[in-house]
Amino acid sequence: MVILVRCCDGTCSLALQSRLGELIKDGLVTAFLRDGEWVMIGRPPVKRDRPATRRPGGRVAALVSSF
Repeated sequence: MVILVRCCDGTCSLALQSRLGELIKDGLVTAFLRDGEWVMIGRPPVKRDRPATRRPGGRVAALVSSF
């Protein structure tokens, strides 16, 4: 059977379902289409109890002492 896969470069292509495991292991596929929904491959997104802290966008000055 043939399935639709999303390649690492962002393009979509057809692949044999029997080869999907090998394509994932080799890092050639980032997602595949199953039951009309894209299944993302890789680490699951980080779930946080609270929103991520924002870092200031400006420069940070530091004083280095050589005593």
